[in-house]
Amino acid sequence: MLIVTFSGIDGAGKSTQLAQAAAFLRKQGASVKVLVTLYCSMTGMYALLKERRAARKRIAAPAPCTPPSRIRTYPGGRSFDEDRNTVGVRLRRYVVYPIDCFVCSCVLMALRLQRYDVVLCDRYIYDKLVCLANPTGWFARLLVRLVPKPDVAILLAADPIEAEHRKPEHEMDYFETKAQAYRDVQQAGLGMTLVPSESIEQTQHRVRSLINDQMNEIPVGSAVRTDLVEPN
Repeated sequence: MLIVTFSGIDGAGKSTQLAQAAAFLRKQGASVKVLVTLYCSMTGMYALLKERRAARKRIAAPAPCTPPSRIRTYPGGRSFDEDRNTVGVRLRRYVVYPIDCFVCSCVLMALRLQRYDVVLCDRYIYDKLVCLANPTGWFARLLVRLVPKPDVAILLAADPIEAEHRKPEHEMDYFETKAQAYRDVQQAGLGMTLVPSESIEQTQHRVRSLINDQMNEIPVGSAVRTDLVEPN
C-alpha cells in the first residue's frame, strides 16, 4: 500500500491537489482511500467540536453593527507563535500527540488490511510538528518514528500573502510563522519533499511525477500497479 501525504499552510492548495490526484489514480484503476487525518486524532476532533460550538454561538448571537476584526484564533489574543510556546499548550501536546500517532497508525493498518492500493492523506504528522515550540527537536523526531513512514510526503509551498487572501480568517503573522516552521521541518530531513508554488496544472504534474517515481520502485508482484501515472 502506497502512502502519500499532503502538507502545507492553510490555503496552500492541499485539498485541490489531493482531489485531483485521487481522481486521476482512480481513473487509472487504482483503489484509492482519501484519509483526512484530522478525524484520526484527539486534537483534531477537539478542534472540530470547538469550531462547531463557536459556530452555534455565532448563529444564536445578534448580528453585530460593525464587521468583526479578523480572529487571532488563540485564547487571550495570542499569536500562533505565542500560543505554541505557552507552557500549558506544550505540556498537552507532549501527552496528546503520541496518542494521535497511535490512532493514526491503527487506521492506516486497518486500511492496509483492506488492501487499498493508495492512501492519500490530507495532512499528516508533519502538520503537527509545526505546532510544536521546536518543530525539529527530539520530540518532533520521536513523533515521526511513531507513525508509518510515507512513501511520498509532499509539502506544498505557498506565498503567505496569497494564502491570506484564500483564508482571510487568519492574520498574516500566522501564515508567515507557520510557513517558516514547515520549511524548517522540510530542511531538517524529516521526510518531506518540497513542491514549489506554481500553477495548479504544474503542481499536479510534479505530484504525479513524485508518485510515479515511487511506484516504479515497488517490486513486481506488489498490490500497487506501476502503470497508474502517465509518463512525462
